[in-house]
This record gives sequence, C-alpha cells and structure tokens, in this order.
Amino acid sequence: MSESIYQRRFLTMLVGLALFGAVNLVRGLAPTNAFWLYLCATFLAGPATAMNSAALRAILQATVPPEIQGRVFSLRSSLFQAMSPLGLAVLGPVADVTGVQPIFLMDGAACFLVLLTWVLTPSVRNLEDGPPEHRAGRSLQRTAPR
Repeated sequence: MSESIYQRRFLTMLVGLALFGAVNLVRGLAPTNAFWLYLCATFLAGPATAMNSAALRAILQATVPPEIQGRVFSLRSSLFQAMSPLGLAVLGPVADVTGVQPIFLMDGAACFLVLLTWVLTPSVRNLEDGPPEHRAGRSLQRTAPR
C-alpha cells in the first residue's frame, strides 16, 4: 500500500511550501482589479501554511532529543515572532514604492528556491529519518537475520 503525503512528513512540508509559493505567485500576478482572485489565493495560503508548519513541527518532535525540545521550539518560535516586525519594517517602505505585487512575486520565487534547496540537500531531505548514525543502525537492524 502506498503512503499518503501525510504519512511522509517531509513530503507534506514540501507540498505545503509549494502551495504557499504558488499562492504568492498568483497574488503577485493577479490584476489589481481582481480582488476576488486575491481573496481566493489568500484563503488557500492558510492550509498551505498549516501543512508546512505542522509537518516541520512533527519532524522536529521526532528528531530532536526530548531534553532539548523546549529550547529548540522556544528558539524557533522566538525567531518567527522576531521576523514579523522586521519584515514589516523592511517591506513596508518597499511596498509603498513598488506596490505589494513584486513582494508577493519575490516571496513565491523564494518559496520555490527554498523547496529546491531542501530537495537537493540530502541532510535536509532525509531529516525525518533522524541523524545518519540512526539511519545506519535501523537499516542494519532491518537486514540482520533473526
């Protein structure tokens, strides 16, 4: 039986990121008089973000040792919260000059660049399998005769 994308957390994360990138490209390319298209794309950004974020949290929970999970999740949360005002401070004036469409286009392109980097980087691609020493041990256990 084949696995669903929800059983492979990394794949779920990639699909969420790809959908979010596509949504931002749609928002960047939408004509300014097509507000309904912008709203529909924004509606899809929610599930895309949830897919990506939930899958990443599940991977971190499964791979980060329990004794440091609190620190890792706290650091991740702090970094995300710090980026919001920083992003507004930088991109607010840019949006005043260029409008928001170029920002959405750059964000969509950045999502696909990150996605490509994740897929092409073996240590990231195999992240949910744990550290290499754990993967090697599991593969030896699977092939050892009983």
